[in-house]
Amino acid sequence: MPWCLSLSFVCISASNVENLEREGASSRTGQIIGELLHQHAPWADFELVKLVDIGLEPCTMCGRCLGNNQCPYDPSFNQLFSKMIEATGVFIVIPHYASIPAKLAIILEKLQEFAFLHSYNELPGPFVLAGKPVGLVVHGGMVENEQVIKHYEKILLEPVANAVKGVGMQIAAADTGNSKGVIFGTKRMIKPAGKCLPEFEHQWNAITQRLSVLVANMLKMVEGAEQTSRKMAREL
Repeated sequence: MPWCLSLSFVCISASNVENLEREGASSRTGQIIGELLHQHAPWADFELVKLVDIGLEPCTMCGRCLGNNQCPYDPSFNQLFSKMIEATGVFIVIPHYASIPAKLAIILEKLQEFAFLHSYNELPGPFVLAGKPVGLVVHGGMVENEQVIKHYEKILLEPVANAVKGVGMQIAAADTGNSKGVIFGTKRMIKPAGKCLPEFEHQWNAITQRLSVLVANMLKMVEGAEQTSRKMAREL
């Protein structure tokens, strides 16, 4: 892709399950996304951020982030937010437990507050994440079928999609239609002896094929934005 010399992507793994030793399905999904990106654009920078490794503080709606987009109480969030701003595109991998994972909910809440204060106080220019491409991946522990896919779409994918759209981010389609992201379940659940939580078997070849479409659409969005930017620069 000679059209862009500099590409960088950050992938947020929203899992917070410590007993998987930080190498669960969310992390593996992020690793596959990175591999697919490097197949298309070997020079692109890619970073996988695992929220299980990060301490985050809930938003108190203090308003002290106004004008600087920095939370005065949460340096870990500020570091992650800076990565999102600087990245060409963002991926978010979201596991289903009961609702939106707690640390991702903190991030989305703060982004919403930042964007609201920017608009309400009529600060100049768009919010810093406006137009930023984002690719969403949702997965859970139920054995995959059509009903499970629809369930995950309704209770998890759509709320997260609405949240990121609410701060102006542009969602990369996961197919040729208007899909908001990739969704997958499991092949089967395993009950290991002596453990209180299950393990899962996934169909990683099929999942990788779905992720490849998402990655390709993300790169098309980036290419389109780059071409538009160059056209506007020539017209000035």
